[in-house]
Amino acid sequence: MLQGSALARRQENWVTIGWQGITLRVPEDWFPAALGTERASGYLRVQNPEGLSLEVKWSSPKGTVDLDAQLANYRKTLARAARKRKLDFDWKDKPKVPVREARPDKNRRFFGWKGEGQGLGVVWYCRGCGRVVFAQVAAPASQETPTLAATILSTLEDHGEDGEDLWALYGLQVRVPSGWLLDKHQLMAGYTMLQFRQRERLLRAERWALANVALKEACLEDFLWDKCRKFWRDYRLQASAAEWAGHPGVFFAGRTRKVVPRLVAPVRRLIRRPGADRLSARAWHCATANKIFALHAVHPEGDLTALESAVQSVTCH
Repeated sequence: MLQGSALARRQENWVTIGWQGITLRVPEDWFPAALGTERASGYLRVQNPEGLSLEVKWSSPKGTVDLDAQLANYRKTLARAARKRKLDFDWKDKPKVPVREARPDKNRRFFGWKGEGQGLGVVWYCRGCGRVVFAQVAAPASQETPTLAATILSTLEDHGEDGEDLWALYGLQVRVPSGWLLDKHQLMAGYTMLQFRQRERLLRAERWALANVALKEACLEDFLWDKCRKFWRDYRLQASAAEWAGHPGVFFAGRTRKVVPRLVAPVRRLIRRPGADRLSARAWHCATANKIFALHAVHPEGDLTALESAVQSVTCH
């Protein structure tokens, strides 16, 4: 297991995971194993093939938060499980944490344990966003992991910056305003899709791998017409070439086919409550990463702010 300076040198190959306002960095061979879909309270687990894992639980409680009581309950749960299996169990309230930075906005407690396996963790209350976060790195008892575990925990954040959350999984990274809720998602190595909603508005981000294979039989525009036709079916779209950041790309834009939204659109604009009756999409092929990216927005006429902000936040290579 990498320790000290060797670990620090390898961190350039780590990847970012972002989910429901939680962000962290892990070695590139770690992958998401469980993802909660609720923002108010949820669970995230990331693991690697060697049996190490990071689990994060979060909640947004009302009233007094007692971190010591939460830790005491968790300790009892682990100790009870160890007794049932007749295993030794050791708990540390203030373990040695090799990588530890001051966090003035957090009221936090570190803990460690060793039994059948071992773990290093932290529980905190964030005064900025009001979240309580429980996180721990667990590993087999035979592995030496304190520096790795502490380094991973040091990257953990519980809310975004400047009113935006970073969503990052399987090679797709996009920033979305914090008020937008996850509406749909599909997560695979070859294809990743995240869709967000704010009332009538939608924001959808997609990433396809192996672009060189996908574009062998079709140009980028035809590929997108095929892959996105179900999502686009209610809109009359026009396509135009639109390079993005030096990458060949396509821009799609059009109005809904549905009669009612088209009829009420002038009235809604008159009362300054425009309906989201337009769809715009920007897509490009990144040859360096061998990926295709597409971002779509369902929005009122002339309001491309959410789309362009999301596009600018994407790191494709």
